[in-house]
This record gives sequence, C-alpha cells and structure tokens, in this order.
Amino acid sequence: MCRFESEEHHPGDEPISLGSAHVVVRGMDRVGTGTYDFLTNRHERVVGLDSDPGKIERHRSEGRRVLYVDADDPGFWHRLSINGIKPILLAMPGLESKQIATLDLRRKEYTEIIGATSKFAEESKSIESAGCDLSFNYYGEVGLGFAEHVWEAMNPESAPG
Repeated sequence: MCRFESEEHHPGDEPISLGSAHVVVRGMDRVGTGTYDFLTNRHERVVGLDSDPGKIERHRSEGRRVLYVDADDPGFWHRLSINGIKPILLAMPGLESKQIATLDLRRKEYTEIIGATSKFAEESKSIESAGCDLSFNYYGEVGLGFAEHVWEAMNPESAPG
C-alpha cells in the first residue's frame, strides 16, 4: 500500500503554525477571554483557539487573534507546531477534552507548562494526573476572591494600593 501513497499531505494533515505566539489559550469563552486579555495586556504574544466560528469572528472584530480548531479533530495537538510555545492553557469545557489534550501534548514530549480550568476539586486531580501542571478551580478561586474583597472592605487600612 505504501507505494500508492502520495508524497503530498492532505490539507487537514498539514502542521498548524501559531506564528509568533508563545502562549496558547484553548477555549475562548469568558475565562479564556479573560486569560487572553490579561496576558496580552502584559505584552505576551497570545493566540486563542476555539471551535465556534461565530465566537471567533466576534473575537477577531474585537482585535484578538483567535484561530479555528475543530473540537472533534483527534490529531489537532499532534499537528500543532509547539516550538516556542511556553504555556498552553486549556479553558475549554469538558473534563475529558482537557485530559485528552494534556495526554496528547505530553506524548508529543511537550515539557512546558500546561494549565487547565476545572469546576471541582476531583476534576483538578484528574486533569493533573493526566500530566497537567496546574489547574484553576473556578468555585474554589471565586470563594477566595470574594473573601479577599470582603476582608479588604472590612479592613480598608490594610488593603493594597
């Protein structure tokens, strides 16, 4: 069969370049957008990835660099050119998607930081056991942030700034 194979790659099999970006945010809902904006405001070269064409168009019209990624493409992480990419941040919904992405990146010998969002402590543990370096638990962090605001309001003399 090998002799019948073409030397040319199918367009869907070509490596995916992220240009000059060195931070990837996969999933551009509220958390991913906030992450993108925070890092961009600190002069990081960020690229967002999402599977919703309407959302991508909105982000582009607002000046963000967001590329389309087929959410059902099992070979995406394998084809992604990760040279020069420091952290890859997984803010997409779905525990299994984050686990698979992490496993695929580690199989590809990606050694930089992989961060992911989670809703519950059990999800954080599961993502980290797949090879993720850090996870951000929405509900745990929201409680901490809320408590900090309340504490600062109760103790204005101790508030930073």
